[in-house]
Amino acid sequence: MGSVPVARAGMGSASNDLQRDFGGALFQAVMGTLLAVEYTRYFTKAFAALPPQQAQQLSQQAAATISQSFTGAEQVAKQFPRPRPSSSSPPPSRRSSTARRPPSCSPCSPR
Repeated sequence: MGSVPVARAGMGSASNDLQRDFGGALFQAVMGTLLAVEYTRYFTKAFAALPPQQAQQLSQQAAATISQSFTGAEQVAKQFPRPRPSSSSPPPSRRSSTARRPPSCSPCSPR
């Protein structure tokens, strides 16, 4: 930033921030890819070294755990209300009486 003229300090700072953010995102993407590849390679070798019956049993256990996890997530999701369609205001039947007051009025203030 020392080589940037004072009149361009904002642009220099923004450029510096952009480069730092982009570098961080690129680093995370590369490291995530390398870790996923190595993780896959390790477990592929580990499963290949197991006797077939034990590998099959572990595969079935993993499939059951994943299935239970998705079922549990679905049950939790059903507890939450569905999002409203995107619109600027709720349907007329759901408007409260305070929605018609001017913004300066408080629901607790006397009329």
